[in-house]
Amino acid sequence: MRLPPALLALLAALANAGCGGPPAAARRAEALLVAGDVVGAEALVAAELPRHPREPLLYRVRIGARLLSGDAAGAVAAYRELTTRLGSDESVTLRAFAIATLWQALASPSADARRAAVEAAVALDEEELADPVAALLADNDEVVRASAAAALLTAHPDAPEILALALASDEPAARALAVGALAARLGRHAAADLVAALDDPDASVRRAGVQALVRAGLHERAAALLALAQRDPSGPVRAAALRALADFGAHAEAALPAFADPFLGVRLAAVVLAARSTGAQPDERRAALDRAAAGTDLHLALAAATARARSGDRTTAASVLASALAAGDPTVRVAAAGAAADLVGTDAPRALAGLAVDVDPTVQLAAARALLALGRTDAALPVLTRVLLLAEDALRLDAALLLVRANGDRSPLEPLAHASSPLVRIAAVSALAATRGRVPAALLDALADPSPKVRVAAARGLAAR
Repeated sequence: MRLPPALLALLAALANAGCGGPPAAARRAEALLVAGDVVGAEALVAAELPRHPREPLLYRVRIGARLLSGDAAGAVAAYRELTTRLGSDESVTLRAFAIATLWQALASPSADARRAAVEAAVALDEEELADPVAALLADNDEVVRASAAAALLTAHPDAPEILALALASDEPAARALAVGALAARLGRHAAADLVAALDDPDASVRRAGVQALVRAGLHERAAALLALAQRDPSGPVRAAALRALADFGAHAEAALPAFADPFLGVRLAAVVLAARSTGAQPDERRAALDRAAAGTDLHLALAAATARARSGDRTTAASVLASALAAGDPTVRVAAAGAAADLVGTDAPRALAGLAVDVDPTVQLAAARALLALGRTDAALPVLTRVLLLAEDALRLDAALLLVRANGDRSPLEPLAHASSPLVRIAAVSALAATRGRVPAALLDALADPSPKVRVAAARGLAAR
């Protein structure tokens, strides 16, 4: 088996890491592995382990050989055997295992996995991953190329040109990624490209442009955001533009017509703009908030009453909350849970008590989250325990993550690391990576998950421990 030079170097580092005088046979096994003789290396390890059952180098070679053979589950089993022999985790070996997993993901047939691996490499800032990320500058997937260029924008001479090409890509995801990267890395120096994104034919790119203007602090371009807020055909884009205007404290007048927008997200953004802005029409904006708080659109009423309460006027707060608590729509009751503390202050726990036993588990979770924010862990824990027993995986994940926040207990995340949904598994694995002490079994299992994106999440978390 002929191996890429960079991967040979990684495997040599894996085999040498932390060794303080391994036996000659272990060195021979290492040499076979580095030479690409995976079968010979495995055979020599099998012959030598009975004589040297606690020799880490033999296990490292076995892990490397099994990874090269595509046997991630066998590599995990080898690591487990090593830790059983040693009675503890072997952090150097585990980190090398994680880096090797990310290395493989950067060459995965799955474009999504390659993109995720680039993100992990950027977050970890590992020197060993620089070359394989650079190789993706020539990837056949436009979004992967843009991801690699964004990661290497100030470190590779070809990256700026590739990112510039991504701005004209036929793939909206590549254009949106390029816009976000330019805002993050170049800021206002990329102002022309960021403003141009506001005219993109794809709504997701226009939203990325709005966010980029805020990130780059381009307050002087608020007029372009006003045009989007007033005329863009996409509700989410109009909402993003209004929220950006609120961040800039500009064009408060745009809030007033937006209260009648057909898209709920825009109406809620209008509340944010009306409440945060200073300057012209303060009386009109307060009146608009009061009308919204008294209206029949309960999502909007909650948001408006909350904004008025935060400014010191709770005139309608209790009545709006009462209407929302009795609403038939569970999404309104969820919003009521989040608004209770602002609307009724110290009476909020009483209002949340009913939501904590709501027929809808999403409402129960919202109540638990609000109770935790109020410091009422005692009242939140029974709710979270109940949801963990009864709800579907996605809701159980929310409950488990809230439990981590409540008392640091990550054990409910372990079964979720084996859930049917890869998205649930990714979230559970990422949260498990922060566990102190011994590495959770489910986190190790995730290094051999059928989904390459789950393997990337596990490797990223383990490499960062």
